[in-house]
Amino acid sequence: MDTLRARSASRIGQLATFYPRTLGGAEVGLDVLLDGFDLKGLGYMLITLDRARGETGRKVFEISPLQIVPRRAKIFGSPILDSILANELAKVIKNNGLDLLHVHDTYSLPGAIMAAEEVGIPTILSYHNDVRVPHSSFGVPSPFSSWMDSREDTILEAARACTRVIADSNYISEQLMGAGLPRDRIRTIYIDGAISDWPGKLMHRTHQGFRILAVGRLQEHKGFQYLIDAVPEMVSKTKELKVIIAGNGPYRRKLSKLVSRLGIRDFVSLVGYRDQKSLSSLYEWADVVIIPTVTPEPFGRVAVEAMSRGKPVIGSDVGGIPEVVKDGETGFLVRSANPFDLAEKVLLLVERPDLRREIGERAFDLCRERFNQDLITEQVCDVYEEVRGILA
Repeated sequence: MDTLRARSASRIGQLATFYPRTLGGAEVGLDVLLDGFDLKGLGYMLITLDRARGETGRKVFEISPLQIVPRRAKIFGSPILDSILANELAKVIKNNGLDLLHVHDTYSLPGAIMAAEEVGIPTILSYHNDVRVPHSSFGVPSPFSSWMDSREDTILEAARACTRVIADSNYISEQLMGAGLPRDRIRTIYIDGAISDWPGKLMHRTHQGFRILAVGRLQEHKGFQYLIDAVPEMVSKTKELKVIIAGNGPYRRKLSKLVSRLGIRDFVSLVGYRDQKSLSSLYEWADVVIIPTVTPEPFGRVAVEAMSRGKPVIGSDVGGIPEVVKDGETGFLVRSANPFDLAEKVLLLVERPDLRREIGERAFDLCRERFNQDLITEQVCDVYEEVRGILA
């Protein structure tokens, strides 16, 4: 990294509404990206609307007037909150001499754009969300889902004002262009897939039975019910089966009832939330990782984390997942909401341990090539330099 880039990076503001809460792929991906900046000696100013004291080793500037606002209100957003954020953020930008603002979620984007335009600096947005997919399909109840749908129009209007938008996948890039964002402003970078924790070498341990892992927030649209529905078919072919579903969420009780109703409690365990260290151990434990989502995933970090441990992935053929899982090469793609497809691919891997190993090794190699921290950090820095070159 040249001296000019290292010096100029110190004047970039990194705005993340809820940092350091690592609740999903976007938050974990941001953490790995910031670690990449640290490793390269790149300075930056990290800004949050949340309370971060005692929760992270990073120096974080907290916009204190917005700390008292409930999390849900920040997610839903409002013109009043946008104005308060714009005023406070403009002060931070001026007082710290920031010349570029990188916004890492859309919750704060309208206010961030107002602040950046007031001060006269460019804005880069990392876009992690589906575009114009009704929020009711994610389990958001009415009338909040209708409010969030209308709020998205405000967010997209703000996104059009960004100098560059970093999309987390080609799937998101296409959605953004369909929503009217200019193609030449969009850059696809797999920020959510950045991996820094690699095993020294892949271990192919032998053990009794076949182990299945699924990870994510327990919501209806994540499709874990279809994995559970597939278990009786799997068990009919092999009794040596263990399924672990890691995560919490509003759908957990219904999933637990489904497991009981199907009489498969000896085979399926809902183990609740697991931190990144515990998840790493679970990936090592698993023979295959399944992503049974129904609603399109913008990217699918779970797939990359599994591949970084040399594990084949079976995922729904929707959203950004096909960009990560290469059907028949690094895993299998199946129709969403289809337990029969899931069971068929699992049983193939049960019967073919040689294929399981080959797919896992190809998955690992692809992951090292496309999703390593150093590569993604460089790609983001290239966007910073591109924006500064435009404005020079």
